[in-house]
Amino acid sequence: MAALSGHSLTCPQDRDGWDAASAGFTCTPPTVYHCLKTADDKYVEKCLDKTWIQPDMCPEYNGNLQIIDADQCVGDSTECPDATYWSNAVYLYPKCLQNSTHDPPSYFTVTPQSSNTTSTDPTGSTDLDLHALLPFIIGGSILLILIIVLVFICVLCRRKRSRRKGRRHEIKIEYTKKQETHWDDLITSDLVNGNNVSDAGSPIDVEKQPFLRSSYRTSAPLDNIHVYVGNDSDKIAETYESLVYDNRYDKCQFVKNMSEFKLDVWTKVFFFQEIFANVDNRSDIEALREAFDNIYTAANQQPSSKFILEMPLNVWSEHKEYLQEKPLFSERFIFIV
Repeated sequence: MAALSGHSLTCPQDRDGWDAASAGFTCTPPTVYHCLKTADDKYVEKCLDKTWIQPDMCPEYNGNLQIIDADQCVGDSTECPDATYWSNAVYLYPKCLQNSTHDPPSYFTVTPQSSNTTSTDPTGSTDLDLHALLPFIIGGSILLILIIVLVFICVLCRRKRSRRKGRRHEIKIEYTKKQETHWDDLITSDLVNGNNVSDAGSPIDVEKQPFLRSSYRTSAPLDNIHVYVGNDSDKIAETYESLVYDNRYDKCQFVKNMSEFKLDVWTKVFFFQEIFANVDNRSDIEALREAFDNIYTAANQQPSSKFILEMPLNVWSEHKEYLQEKPLFSERFIFIV
């Protein structure tokens, strides 16, 4: 459905109003209904991908890039967001949907004068007009552009130096042996950066094979797998929102297709959002067996990371017994929302 926009449009500021407005839009997943303020104090209704918004920030629609930006909330601590939230939950913070109260910036002020009067200084010369200031404006603009370019070059150089240091820095993680036949894994910076290593002469491409070994298991029971079952994706997100952000996890990976899944030691939360999108019968689940085993193996290898899956309620209701034959869907990992 086409977006509605303009000064006369106002956004809903409660859940009932938001749901009523959303019902008039046919959004194709993963997009959902949004009503947002723009930079020029207009409002727009549109189907967009939802995104996380940080505390004290408000979502704002960027019409030029057709994306959701975030702008500083103008209000006190009781009016502005005090926690991370989804962009399509902005109705919880009406201050983010009100028109801006600050005046537009002014750089030069020209005082109009009547044609029959002339202002002069003690020496008898007339005031400088805009044409006299034009060379200074142009010169200042060029200087500002040069400064921005220099800062950009400095930032690029610093990032390059940081990457070189990262390549030279060696990270070693040793896994515990359970049996004498198990071999020790050593993760170095070469492995993390995607170079080939081998355990018995055969190369392992980390980008294509992110798991060091599928037979590894920890001795302690897992508590880092969470399978949320339900049909309301917003409600599911609200359920695990506190789980993620109360622990200050600052790097997340959203996986909509298993080919996107990359296991690394820096990611602290893995979201598997749409892997059940095309599951209708038992054969579809069987086709995902390898994916389920890979997720469970990854959870064993990185017990400090969270592995969160979203599953439609109808899939769980129809195939519960078959799913529970796989360790990933043990009863203790399931949360009905």
